[in-house]
Amino acid sequence: TYSAGFGNYAKNYFLMFALGAIFGRLTSDTGTGKTIALKLATMLGKINVKTQAARTSLTVMLIALITTVLCLGGVSSFVVIFTMVGIMKPLFEAQDIPWHTSLLGITIGSQVFTSTMIPGSPAIQNLIPIKYLGTTAKAAPMLALASAAVSAIFCIIYVYYVARKAEREQERFLPTGTVIARDFKGDIDIKEGESITWGQFCKALSPSIILLIALNAFNMAPEVALLIGIIANIILYYDKIQDMGKSLGEGAMSGGRTLLGVCAVVGFGSVVAIVPGYTFVVKMLDSIPGSPIVQLVIATNLIAGITGSASGGLAIALETFAKRYLEMGIAPDVIHRVSAMACYGLDSLPHNGS
Repeated sequence: TYSAGFGNYAKNYFLMFALGAIFGRLTSDTGTGKTIALKLATMLGKINVKTQAARTSLTVMLIALITTVLCLGGVSSFVVIFTMVGIMKPLFEAQDIPWHTSLLGITIGSQVFTSTMIPGSPAIQNLIPIKYLGTTAKAAPMLALASAAVSAIFCIIYVYYVARKAEREQERFLPTGTVIARDFKGDIDIKEGESITWGQFCKALSPSIILLIALNAFNMAPEVALLIGIIANIILYYDKIQDMGKSLGEGAMSGGRTLLGVCAVVGFGSVVAIVPGYTFVVKMLDSIPGSPIVQLVIATNLIAGITGSASGGLAIALETFAKRYLEMGIAPDVIHRVSAMACYGLDSLPHNGS
């Protein structure tokens, strides 16, 4: 049972994970991620604010916006931090902003709504339901956008609350930035962004735009869309890739390692699904007050929390419950969007892996 669950998931999602990781690796190796981030940082960094709380809030939301753009462009949330930390460190240090708030920007931009609430996102959590429900990455767009808007509002409010608290307590870049200031040597000069032309910026965005068009405008399979994005990246930036074999090989290996972790979780879930206690839990869903949508949210959250994986928990939840909710008459697009959003709830527990 474990081997079957492990093997089936690996067979179904290997290409998606591998190609996604290769695309992210090429974005890093060609410098397109850095170009996009620096241009946005330069544009928004010119906004003048008077208070430290406002400066902290603006900088954190700037990081969130840049991270969002990169993740929507196909850069995995697993690797985006490696691009962002080189920009965050000099930005936070120069403005004496508490380093611990940098995590807010990364989390908001890569996890809170980008992966599952923005229709058309190439994030793995938004692509997994496609195989179970026959939907597209744009499933339930109005529900997705409304959820993203509400989420963004709460994020802004919370960021400002944290910034005001830091200002009252007179927090600065140090001491929480002591380790990063001492050990990190990969600083990126923010002023480089001033020399980046709009042509260079648009060129850097091109592979991501091509990927999104292939995925959403032409409704191509995620694997095909990712492959087209990779080819576009190679054609546009062939001269920037120092070792093509290394970029492709290490990118695929990175995706494979991530996939193996998720496969292990799915295999575990396959075993759990045949024990008597699991059947009891499934039957208990009928006693949960509220609509079937509420049941779906709770079930997906619980499974993601138990398994320690958003993507693995989502796959198990859909494998187990998708047919049940389709038979209830719930639209596949709604199941897609609700389950994708729900998998990020208890996925925030400390033992979570992917």
